[in-house]
Amino acid sequence: MFQNLFNPFLITYFMTIRQPIVTVAGHVDHGKTTILDSIRKTGIQETEAGGITQKISFTKVPIENIKQRCPEIKKKGLKLDIPGFLFIDTPGHAAFSHLRKRGGNLADLTILVMDINEGIMPQTQEVIEILKLNKIPFIIALNKI
Repeated sequence: MFQNLFNPFLITYFMTIRQPIVTVAGHVDHGKTTILDSIRKTGIQETEAGGITQKISFTKVPIENIKQRCPEIKKKGLKLDIPGFLFIDTPGHAAFSHLRKRGGNLADLTILVMDINEGIMPQTQEVIEILKLNKIPFIIALNKI
């Protein structure tokens, strides 16, 4: 009965590491979607009403794309045992507070995007509180330099 539990295929299947979930969050119009557009090589921000994200979106970036865009990984001999990253783009407008909370507690890591000219705005502070509450590690990406 338990013989199938030791099947090498099943062991490999259950030991597969999922991609880390990276939430991109911050205040409205600080450049979250534009940063992701650069990573994805897309132009989604240009299609949003008023250039402002109105929904949560998800993007899978395979490890091959990451290695291609970040040659330092190979140069330094770093080994990444992940299939890639799953990015969550969250809206920054005040009306989307609930969506930020959902995106904030799903993340393994958050990129907190801040406009260097505006500093910490209300939604930026809200995101910081969500991250502290959920104990989510984050990095700050200063934008619009």
